[in-house]
Amino acid sequence: MSPLRTNSEIASGFATGSVRVLESQLIDHETIKRLAASADLAEARMVLNETEYAREMLRADTAAQIEADLERSLEGTYGLLARSGLPNEVEEYFRCRYDFANLRALLKSGIGEELKVPLARLGMVSPDSIGRKIKDRTFHLFASGLREAAEHAISSYDRTKEIEVVDRVMDKYYFRRLVALAAKLKSPWIAGYTRLLIDTANGRVVKRGRRFKLGPELIETMMIDGGDVGAGAWMRLIESARDSAPDLSGLPLGGIAQKVVKLALGGEGDERYDIRSREMLSSFLMTARKIAIGPEPAFAYTATKENEVGLVRTIIAAVIIHLPPKLIMESIPSHG
Repeated sequence: MSPLRTNSEIASGFATGSVRVLESQLIDHETIKRLAASADLAEARMVLNETEYAREMLRADTAAQIEADLERSLEGTYGLLARSGLPNEVEEYFRCRYDFANLRALLKSGIGEELKVPLARLGMVSPDSIGRKIKDRTFHLFASGLREAAEHAISSYDRTKEIEVVDRVMDKYYFRRLVALAAKLKSPWIAGYTRLLIDTANGRVVKRGRRFKLGPELIETMMIDGGDVGAGAWMRLIESARDSAPDLSGLPLGGIAQKVVKLALGGEGDERYDIRSREMLSSFLMTARKIAIGPEPAFAYTATKENEVGLVRTIIAAVIIHLPPKLIMESIPSHG
């Protein structure tokens, strides 16, 4: 007699079954190449109409409409998480990014910076609700994470009068929230993915900091806690790489974390770093296919879907300004 399964095992099994079907609908490499080769927006839409995006793209005639359709596709993916019976932390892991982005934009707008991008409506909290709390200075009504981020950002700006400090505070609290959610999910795999996210984010800080010749003290203030490579280790690596290859001795790094360090301190440019780091994250996501029970397959599919939507968005923008297909393909991560 087979053992009884718990409700969580049944929910994760159902979610995994759904995900396996959805994975087969992800855009393949040949379709990406055809999309990049589109002569104009109308031709790009025709390519997308051959994919699972056809349901959303039937009446999309402008870049703004396609953007709205891509957002609806993501909303459907997040909705699957909400309906799957998986822990709420899985859905929040993906949606909270929009909450922190909206909080960042609205705080900076309140300080005096023009609102440069439309507010996203894919978060756990509506942009209108965030805006009202900022206007009324009722930060205590925010959920944990957003509350501390808003209070810290405002106090830091009041002290320094540097609007860039809002960005640094938001980044730190966003990743801190991801670490907390990963801990609640008790998944070593999700925790590992989160550490890799943080390492690649810190590597990006190091790469840009060295290019702009920022002082180590300033670079260290931008570092995010929670990765496999701590801030102190990054500082030592930066120092050791001034005149030669970075000294990795004494650092308990192996595998992918070591690759991030070498890429961040290597001679390739920022754009290449971004492409390679996204490829590392995509490769990590593929390892979830070995896991049958748990939130990991649905988590990995959702992250992959986010990447796909971002890829489509990038290609559409490039097609609109008539970039050559070869240049488009060189500027995006290897697909699949």
